Amino acid sequence: RISVVEEAIIIMKDLLVSHDERLESYFNALNSERSERENALNAERNARENALNAERNAREESRKDFDFKLNALIDAQIRNQDEISELKEVSKSILKRVEGLENQ
Repeated sequence: RISVVEEAIIIMKDLLVSHDERLESYFNALNSERSERENALNAERNARENALNAERNAREESRKDFDFKLNALIDAQIRNQDEISELKEVSKSILKRVEGLENQ
């Protein structure tokens, strides 16, 4: 037979083990919840960063497209001015010939 004191000691040890198990379970749950929150925050941060990068890339592509079209327009205007100048010269030459024919 065990004494009352020994029985009390066994009960206290059992309570201590149960308490430690509950604490460990509680802290594991807290750590798990913290990890889930960190993962969710990281996923949200990554999604925001990806969206910003996509927006930045879209703006850059739009700017490049605009620059390309603007340069094409400027080139076309320069060519048109050159062609207009050439047409003016040809017109002057034709007018001089016509005037020369009329004067004959």
